[in-house]
Amino acid sequence: MTARMKGWKTRTFTDKTCLHHRAHGSAEHRVLLTRFRDGALDYALGGHPLWALVRAVHQMTRRPFVVGGLMLLAGYVSAMVRRKERPVSRELIAFHRREQMRRLRNCLSGKRAAARTR
Repeated sequence: MTARMKGWKTRTFTDKTCLHHRAHGSAEHRVLLTRFRDGALDYALGGHPLWALVRAVHQMTRRPFVVGGLMLLAGYVSAMVRRKERPVSRELIAFHRREQMRRLRNCLSGKRAAARTR
């Protein structure tokens, strides 16, 4: 993200795949606690509140249905209410939020997401 903010060109290699043998975060925590922590991390890294809401709704369509998305949103809101420290610059937060809103607008308008090469 910082590289893109500074004008560097970045790429995502979608043809490279990786098979995970366990769920994200399951080595240390259970799924619902992991979702809560992911929501708090989204806040700490400067995620936009609308993005957090849309992401939570999207996660409700995956196991564990509904509750997983609610935990993600609860983690974000909890960190926001507690005013959790953000270890990134205001400049990076603003850049991150602009990217999120651009992606959300493109998704809602039916435009295909642009390649991540910038």
